Amino acid sequence: PLYDDLTVIEYLDFMADIRKINKEIKKREIERVIAECGLSPVVYRGIGKLSKGYRQRTGLAQAIIHSPEILILDEPTTGLDPNQIIEIRKLISDIGKKKTVILSTHILQEVEAVCNRVLILNRGNIVAEGTPDKIRDEVKEDEKYTVEILGKADIASLEKLDSVLGIISEETADGKTIIKLSTKKQYDAGAEIFDWAVSGGHRLTALVPEQTSLEDIFRILTKKAGV
Repeated sequence: PLYDDLTVIEYLDFMADIRKINKEIKKREIERVIAECGLSPVVYRGIGKLSKGYRQRTGLAQAIIHSPEILILDEPTTGLDPNQIIEIRKLISDIGKKKTVILSTHILQEVEAVCNRVLILNRGNIVAEGTPDKIRDEVKEDEKYTVEILGKADIASLEKLDSVLGIISEETADGKTIIKLSTKKQYDAGAEIFDWAVSGGHRLTALVPEQTSLEDIFRILTKKAGV
């Protein structure tokens, strides 16, 4: 909620007074948050005439004007267009370098973009905690690769590799065989698949590991919990 009848500078001046910021440093602190939140182009514009992105920036500016040690944000990019989302995420990341930011969101791509520690809650219980990479390593049951071979591939011999759990899909397009497969976590599957291609005389055009997203992890965890 913002006061639409005020300009950005009037609103920040008002919020500085509400936060009881010393008059000697108030002007400096207002200038600081205007710079940090990229509000210079609209500082004298009425809040009611601001875009959604600038309204979010103004809200963030008032939230940090008194330099809190902890900033709690709930769904901060809801309703923004893709460019605005990128800008607000960068702003949150910059704030997070100096302060503790707690971000609550259902948009898990946002978590991956800005957070270095994650808590996943399911029905009020913490079901995973740690860095995104740590949670992936603990939860995922396998690795996945996409393999592209020029021409035909010996799928039978690929399936027999120690690291391969199974072939997920196989298709031919533009003279290439594209194979998606599941591999065991504890193996260096990439190296073994590369050796398979070389020893079999296959021309390997791509070997791409698939990154398990937090959305995948969330589905796995909530499925285990019976949701």
